[in-house]
This record gives sequence, C-alpha cells and structure tokens, in this order.
Amino acid sequence: MKDIKKAFGLRVKELRKKLGISQEEAADRAGLHFTYWGAVERGEKNLTIESMQKIASGLGTTIRSLFKYEKGSEAEDPAILSEILGLLRGLNQKQLELARRVIKSAVAEMRK
Repeated sequence: MKDIKKAFGLRVKELRKKLGISQEEAADRAGLHFTYWGAVERGEKNLTIESMQKIASGLGTTIRSLFKYEKGSEAEDPAILSEILGLLRGLNQKQLELARRVIKSAVAEMRK
C-alpha cells in the first residue's frame, strides 16, 4: 500500500504547482514555515486536522480536495473521459488501434 503521508504530500505539491506558486509562498499563505511545508510535500509529516486546514486554506481549497489523489480524483473528469470515448465511437478496428497507439504515446510523453 502506498504510504498515505507520501501520497498526501504529492497531492499538496500537485495543487501548489497548479497555482504556480513556490513552497515559500504557499507556506506563507497558510501561516506555516516553508521548511514545514517542504516536509509535508515529501511525506515526512504526520499532520493534524488543524495543519490540514491551514494547508487547504493556503491553497485556496478544502480539506476534502486534498484527498482527491485517490480514484475519482480531478484527473478523472467524467466529462472529459466521455468526450474522448465519443470521439472513438464509430471507428473501425484499424482506426481504433491507431488511436490507441497515439494515446499511449501521448500519455507516455506527458508522464516524462
């Protein structure tokens, strides 16, 4: 099982990067020290509810959204997935295979 502190830290980092802010700025917004923030992102801290609330506030979000790294996260937007499936409907087998290869290649590039 994935370490919950590391998974949480990665989610905090993901949300911070989406905002385009540094650890220092995020920590300042949350009223926390930047070294503490860094330790959170590295999965080194066992947080209290109060600290989670400060982090959520610093990121302009809710505690609940900090836990959306699990299945059903924002990355799995049903509307986007539905649109992609709609684009693939009606294609023949050869076209579907080509689409699969293109998507697989694009996803591999995005994960680099």
